[in-house]
Amino acid sequence: MSVLAVGEFTDMRIPTERGTLSADIVRPRTTRTVPTLLTVLPYRKDLDLYWHGLMRWFAERGYACVMVDLSGTGRSDGVAPAKMSPEEALDSTAAMDWIIDQPWSDGQVGMWGMSSGGFTTLRAAEVGHPALRAVIPMLSPLQPDADAFNHDGARVDLHQRILWSSQLLVQQWLPPTQPSGPRDLERWRERLEHNPFFLDFVRHDAGDPEFVRRDVDVSKIRVPTLCIGGWRDLYARSMVELFEQLTVPKRLIMGPWFHRGPRGGERFFEIALEWWDHWLRGGPAPSGPLVHCATLDGDWSSFETWPAPQTTSMRMVATNGHSLAGDAEASGSPISHVVPSNATVGTLSGSWGMPSAGEVLPADQRADDHRCLSLTSGPLGEDRMLAGTAVVEFDLATTEPLPARIVARLCLVREDGASEFLTTGVVRPTRGGRQLLRLRPTLGALPAAGRLRIALGDADFPRLVPLREASPTTITNLSLTVPLLDPQSLEPSGLFPQAEDAENGITATDAGPGWSIIRSGNDADEVVSVQFASAGAYLLPDGTRVGSASEVRATVSSTRPGDVEFVADLEGSLTGPSGDTAVVTVAISTRQTRFDARAVLTLDGTVARSQTWSEPLRPEEAHA
Repeated sequence: MSVLAVGEFTDMRIPTERGTLSADIVRPRTTRTVPTLLTVLPYRKDLDLYWHGLMRWFAERGYACVMVDLSGTGRSDGVAPAKMSPEEALDSTAAMDWIIDQPWSDGQVGMWGMSSGGFTTLRAAEVGHPALRAVIPMLSPLQPDADAFNHDGARVDLHQRILWSSQLLVQQWLPPTQPSGPRDLERWRERLEHNPFFLDFVRHDAGDPEFVRRDVDVSKIRVPTLCIGGWRDLYARSMVELFEQLTVPKRLIMGPWFHRGPRGGERFFEIALEWWDHWLRGGPAPSGPLVHCATLDGDWSSFETWPAPQTTSMRMVATNGHSLAGDAEASGSPISHVVPSNATVGTLSGSWGMPSAGEVLPADQRADDHRCLSLTSGPLGEDRMLAGTAVVEFDLATTEPLPARIVARLCLVREDGASEFLTTGVVRPTRGGRQLLRLRPTLGALPAAGRLRIALGDADFPRLVPLREASPTTITNLSLTVPLLDPQSLEPSGLFPQAEDAENGITATDAGPGWSIIRSGNDADEVVSVQFASAGAYLLPDGTRVGSASEVRATVSSTRPGDVEFVADLEGSLTGPSGDTAVVTVAISTRQTRFDARAVLTLDGTVARSQTWSEPLRPEEAHA
């Protein structure tokens, strides 16, 4: 296909009942009408480089590409709706109404985005629009509460109330980039008076009806959907479940990724082009099987569907001691185990569930395994592939107080004894009796000499906020069921290149500048502090330098989990070509019962605004 000349148009105004939305457009310079690819961005498009580059690539291949600032963000008017609320769909609908009235539009729209932008895509697909023909949601939640705000109902501070909240406030307070006119500056000054997004996250607990109403109803999606996710991403389960629940033409791509999409060398542009060409232009259907998945090591295979039809289940049961045995070896009498309570567990799992914490691979899990109830199988005996969702089941006494939560990690124990993190899951019991704990889906190679280990505790620090008090739990009749594939049955995928280098990031045991774990005290009272920092800068096309820096610390004691503290200091800055500067610093800390934040805006070295917030927090408790 020949590359077309394109035109770029910034800050085009889209009318709505609530004011106007700002849109950037890149489209072919042609007299013919063309289909449109729409992204509704819940951040600021004037700070974006990735999507603008992607828009130009697709415009050169015959698509009008439109990126819109959500209401109350960037250069759009109004007050931003609550994150991931149904009200966000109003902007997508308004944008599509406007697009199909443009002389360059052929009336067909595809919508896509990543993370929160993927969620605005799913919300638009749920609501529906006559012009919407197909979507590509990437690394997106389905249930904002359980998937993002409070993982599986467990309280999350580090990503949600600390890092993401700080980043959103920095974007809210930074002035518009150049060129900016009087209305841009007026809009920005108005936005300084708006509540920060974190008040929403702070004032609603897990399970609050306000959060529940934000779930996406997959059954209402009636357009073809290409689902893209990463096994190490917070939303791996969401993207897999989205694919499984859809009843429309669909495809699934799951890579070995953290919270990012495929990189340029992984053919994402070409894959997306094939998808859009088929559904928006009537081109050939995407070739090959419907599902392409990589193992955690980066080796790609293709499947006709997911879960793979050739998957078999292996069930193991806990025996006396610390072993897992085949189901046939199960004892006829109940076997009890004690699940220890240690708030420091989880520090070795890396940053898989914390999108704002960088890409930190898990370290050897043995130290955390020893702090948990760890049950280990014998050697598997033949090569296998863990493919899907493993399930842990156990009984809780109906006469004893319920634990607030149980956290399980599934690990592969290598021949040398090293324990390799595979996946994890959380259950918050609501009643006694049989409990079902579904681990997050994954795809990982299991060598014949390897053994499986399930490690149970009540902590996953710093991803989850520790419980206020250490409280061991007695469980009985534990079983582990894992979905397995024969590696010989797998079809290598030609869609993606095979893995070259390992995923970027350092392991949690490396004392590098980005991520470190500091332990003090002793076995009787261990204090763990997880610290990480980052800094970076990039140039916008007009020469504005966008800078960012963060320092984060999370500290907990094994005997005093109620004293846990999360602290983050973030900075965002704009330095214009003429040397004018704007800097926003945000400091946020949370404890079990308190949230504190402070923000300062400095313009050319002079403090222009500062504000503090303090809110109560409710500790996570067991269900009554």
